[in-house]
Amino acid sequence: TANQGDHVIVMPNHAETSTNTAGYWAFDVAGITFIGIGRHNQRPRLLLDAGTTASVTISAADVTLRNFEIASGTADVTNAIDVTAVGAWLDQIEFNDNVADENFFIAIDAAGTTDGEVDGLTVTDCRFITADANAQQFVRLAADVTKFQCHRNLMVSEVTATEAMIECATGKDLKLCYITWNMSSNKGGDGWEFIANDTASPNNSGIIAHNRFGHADTTTAHNAGAVGGCRFFDNLSTSVDNLSGFVLPAVDVDL
Repeated sequence: TANQGDHVIVMPNHAETSTNTAGYWAFDVAGITFIGIGRHNQRPRLLLDAGTTASVTISAADVTLRNFEIASGTADVTNAIDVTAVGAWLDQIEFNDNVADENFFIAIDAAGTTDGEVDGLTVTDCRFITADANAQQFVRLAADVTKFQCHRNLMVSEVTATEAMIECATGKDLKLCYITWNMSSNKGGDGWEFIANDTASPNNSGIIAHNRFGHADTTTAHNAGAVGGCRFFDNLSTSVDNLSGFVLPAVDVDL
């Protein structure tokens, strides 16, 4: 029953394989929390093995998904989780390649939504680990989003393109966002950004702080992303293995 605070507990070592396309695991009842029990190999595991359109879908409000491994069983799967509802909370989810050349493009995708449809999206303590150079974004947002939170997540990839860890669609805003302590290591070259957003102040608002990102952009300026209207504090960027990072924005600038 929706909105009764129900919890679904998924036991250690539970494993399922999707042989259908999008929506095999369809989280479509509002206000329910799904909790996986166990750690590392004991966690419940969902394998998306039904072609590039396979995905987990969250279409009901205020769904929480915690402590699962989601693996790709096919090359270049479009996304692992497709979110189209407000208030989703993704916590301690690990996105992995099942084997070599079986990978996700995007871990968390809100790419098919209208403005406000995924307000309150919260992503905490998740990991996107991939050895595939075709990986793209950790989170993709296609519409205006209010109260997006993204904390303590990790993306480690072999990506060589100029993809961002968090990407906003052209002309779309992040309002009242809070993005902290995320870390990324990739091989993205010239023009790589931690967060990609092209709208000017004051369209966006919020705090982007204490993020760390390593990349391979050795020719252009270090770039956390120009999210006009947000406040940036103590973000570090490096393209060199043995340096701890260039502070973005510059420290102690008298405005």
